[in-house]
Amino acid sequence: MRVTKTLLSHWNVSESEVLNAARQNTERLCPGKIMNMLGVISGMLEPSEKELFPDTEKIPHDMYVLTNINQVNGATVMMYDSFLKTEPLYA
Repeated sequence: MRVTKTLLSHWNVSESEVLNAARQNTERLCPGKIMNMLGVISGMLEPSEKELFPDTEKIPHDMYVLTNINQVNGATVMMYDSFLKTEPLYA
């Protein structure tokens, strides 16, 4: 939904209040996580496709991806106030 100044006026809220609520809701509904790159790639493959990539052990095990639990638009996790302050980079 596109939030316009007209909607803000109807809702009787400020832009900063809506942005703050959006940040809190996004972090609550789509919590962040750090995944190993091999796990990400393996998770995207169907069982029949895994045989097409026999060299998965060559993927560096120290390469990680920052994403959210939906693994969609995961780069937004970089904007979460708490995530990088509280999560260890290596689990």
